[in-house]
Amino acid sequence: MYVGPVASAKNASEIYAGVAWDDATRGKHDGSVLCRATNKIVRHFSYPSFSKAFRSMGGLEMRSSSSPEFGGNKGCSFMRPSKLDFGVPLDDALLRSKYVEEDDPHLEAPNNIITGATVRTSGGRSKPIELLGELKIRKKQQLEKLKEISLRNLGVSSILQHSFGHLRGIDLSGNLLHDWKEVAAMLDSFPCLEELCLSSNLLHDTFASPVSTSSSENDRAKLDGIIGTDFQPKKQCYDMLKRLVLNNCGLSSFRTLQILDHFFPNLDDLCAVSNDFSKLNMVSSSIGSQEETEEVTPIKGFDRLVTLDLSDCCISSWGHVERFRALPCLRSLSLNDNAIASIGRHDVNNNKDRYFESLKSIDLVGNQVSLWKDIANINALPVTSLRFRNNPVTSTLGASESRSSLIARLCNLNFLNSSPVSAKERIEAERRYIRIVARELLLVEESGDDVQERREYILTDNPRFDELKEMHRDSMLGVNSNLTQGGRLANDTMNIAIVSMAPSSCTKDPLRKRLPSSLTVGRLKSMCSRAFDIDYANIILHFREANVKDSLPTLLDDEEHSLSYFGVSDGCEILVNEGER
Repeated sequence: MYVGPVASAKNASEIYAGVAWDDATRGKHDGSVLCRATNKIVRHFSYPSFSKAFRSMGGLEMRSSSSPEFGGNKGCSFMRPSKLDFGVPLDDALLRSKYVEEDDPHLEAPNNIITGATVRTSGGRSKPIELLGELKIRKKQQLEKLKEISLRNLGVSSILQHSFGHLRGIDLSGNLLHDWKEVAAMLDSFPCLEELCLSSNLLHDTFASPVSTSSSENDRAKLDGIIGTDFQPKKQCYDMLKRLVLNNCGLSSFRTLQILDHFFPNLDDLCAVSNDFSKLNMVSSSIGSQEETEEVTPIKGFDRLVTLDLSDCCISSWGHVERFRALPCLRSLSLNDNAIASIGRHDVNNNKDRYFESLKSIDLVGNQVSLWKDIANINALPVTSLRFRNNPVTSTLGASESRSSLIARLCNLNFLNSSPVSAKERIEAERRYIRIVARELLLVEESGDDVQERREYILTDNPRFDELKEMHRDSMLGVNSNLTQGGRLANDTMNIAIVSMAPSSCTKDPLRKRLPSSLTVGRLKSMCSRAFDIDYANIILHFREANVKDSLPTLLDDEEHSLSYFGVSDGCEILVNEGER
């Protein structure tokens, strides 16, 4: 941030470095000091207000002190240059220090016992930790044989010549790379790279624009003025690279990823978690333009991209997401921990534009979706796998109820939250969904207030209700009967078997009764209390549909409502359980 003398120093000629900490609590001031000579405030630099990703990992860059982005944060310090870590180069010496030579005499576990390592047993004794096969493991970890290596948190800041160009995968997470020139040097040094992880390196955005030697003068003129020098690799195409990870790299423009896509035409897996792409709508559809205008057109490029992870990237609108709708091979899209509040409805009959044609999996954990009708809009996508938790729409539901509601509303799901959806589970979820919606409609009918308007609202929120009611018509006769007769079934009766599951009375024969469908759950509890000698307050009732194989019981959880309200029909079983209240 600043290099030079400091006005408050005892030695006015001594050189200091001004730094801004990623953790502002480590700082001592805001870049200003009290001058020893004049006793006035002297500002040497200011603490910048970084993007979300920048703040979380300590991104630093020079800005004018008059910029409105300076926030007066006391997260700054002055340090002597000798105390600063400028990193180490990635060379043969570093690589060999990470991986032990095969003939190295030092052993971590001489005689198969790790020196000084013990665990406490249940009897209170210390037991040494054994390590078997150390030499066999070492033989497989030789750099000449390895295809993938990990160099995490080693302070790598530059790339020098080395002898291991055969490597196909490198993990450089948490190092000190800050210049795209070094990334370009790495790509030239490791020509066989297929996987590259650069997470938690302060790379910022690159504004280099790929201009091949064959570009026309018109093309070059369009790019004039925005061609940078920070990412200029020797080659115009690195077709070996398949996976690129740029998590938490301080990126604030999706344009950076568009530029990188030009150099990596075979990229099929791109992770850019915890960056700031809040202005995704301002990114041009192609890299040939840098105009700051709002765009709704599909983003071009990424022709072979299969997996895209933009979790925790400040995406707040489904319109931003829809800009990826034309990516031809995109199968998996992760949008966890963003601020998406709604999911737009797509007209499936509109064939003018491709709409996520290849998408099979989408992750929406930790967003702001609050309406069920938005969930129904996912049916317009060809997804068969969904991860969906920690959204307002399911915040008041238990885990099983939330899962059941999602399965019923989404007709194509084969996996929900990484768990398979079986045919049995889907049938039960859809029948439960029918009963819940039917109850809401019956309440509207019985209230008599704004019936038509409230009914339309419920059906709009549950677009699959009519479809599922017809699909399960034979097994949901009670619900269908209730709906067609408007809930007025006081004179209708049905044959019910009441079975005690309580330990004190489970040996008693079931009661077989002919009961009115208007009988309330509270009255039924009183009947069961007398018949099975169970305290009324401890009775828990469920009902199970008749003639439905493997039917799951449904809780009768409201004493004021009738059996017809819950969809209890002729031939059903009432299960009586005893529990502590």
